[in-house]
Amino acid sequence: MPVAQRKIADPSDFIADGVDIDLDVDEEVLEEDHEDTVASHTSAVQSGWAAALKTATTDRKFTTEFKFNDEPQLVKFLDATPFAVFRQHWIERAGRKSFVCLENECPLCGIGDTPRPKAAFSIVNLSAEEPVVDILLTSPTLTRQLAAFDQDSKTGPLDRIYWSMSRQGRGTKTVYTVIPVKPRDLSEDWSADANEIETTISRFEPLTPAVILFAPRDEMTRVAREISSR
Repeated sequence: MPVAQRKIADPSDFIADGVDIDLDVDEEVLEEDHEDTVASHTSAVQSGWAAALKTATTDRKFTTEFKFNDEPQLVKFLDATPFAVFRQHWIERAGRKSFVCLENECPLCGIGDTPRPKAAFSIVNLSAEEPVVDILLTSPTLTRQLAAFDQDSKTGPLDRIYWSMSRQGRGTKTVYTVIPVKPRDLSEDWSADANEIETTISRFEPLTPAVILFAPRDEMTRVAREISSR
């Protein structure tokens, strides 16, 4: 039961409505990894707002990552807080590019590469051809924006209402937009039935840190040597 995407006229419309906009461009989470190395689970993954705000890419062989589009997509959070928080190295190279930081004596930290904080949320993409559970990965700015929504009595907790998410622009001009959608607005704005949506959502379970994978230490050591020899 996909929900139709709503066409937007101009990003400035959302600014006029007082909507927060994430200006922290994080294009690398939209890239694909192509290395077949089997990853292992990492203990460097945490959960909850405290970890997210203090400090998400994943191996996408088993769970897909939510992809922002120019047109708004309707989503529902399955949890009000991040299910995983970690730091990610992004290395421009052939093969695997994203690596969850090992924190303790991480080979990529050892060569001076600075990992970026990531937070991962469980969401249902209701605008997909068929609703599925996706991983929503957020940069620090978007994480803080979602935390503000979560803690606001009018919009929180995050899993109480629905959300419209979109992206305009590319590269350094990318703007991510997140807008609260109340159940009463589903019919008029999204041609959707709240009861039908909730029935669909009830079939899904939130993700756990177990879906976050990291490359074996020996692979990361090889990559560190590769980068150092350039």
